[in-house]
Amino acid sequence: MESPDASRAVIGAPAWADAVAEVVLAATAAAGKGRRLVAASPDFEAWPWDRAELTSVLVPWLKRPGRSLVLLSGDGAAWLSRCPRFETWRRDWMHAIAIRSVAEDEGGRVPEFVAAEGGPWAWLHERDPWRGMAGTSPREAARLLQSIDASLQRSGDAGAVKVLGL
Repeated sequence: MESPDASRAVIGAPAWADAVAEVVLAATAAAGKGRRLVAASPDFEAWPWDRAELTSVLVPWLKRPGRSLVLLSGDGAAWLSRCPRFETWRRDWMHAIAIRSVAEDEGGRVPEFVAAEGGPWAWLHERDPWRGMAGTSPREAARLLQSIDASLQRSGDAGAVKVLGL
């Protein structure tokens, strides 16, 4: 088991997608852990939101009381068009999913990370080449979550659900 302050390097876009998936899987499997899972990215490029295993583990986790998934992006919800499975799935879970957007001129560059309250986390600090870190430290997860508090406060709703029919 990883020690509280241990972390590992993440190198390459495929490794980043796998690290994000690992964080989501670990966070949703941890009974009694954090109630909030936060993901931030300028555009969610190379994120694995369309993987079936992610939506399948998010369902029972979101059914628990007080759980929420917060997605902060710099490009509104344009990234949703690249994730049709996630886009379709989220319609039934909009009450527990907050998709937010912040313009660069309002809050600067959106950092790129995923973190759960109490850990685990993954943070991408460079895209060219793709390099980041992943770990389970609750302290690092809290630092990442606090780093976007102001941006979340300035953000607006994004990714409204379009309901068709009568």
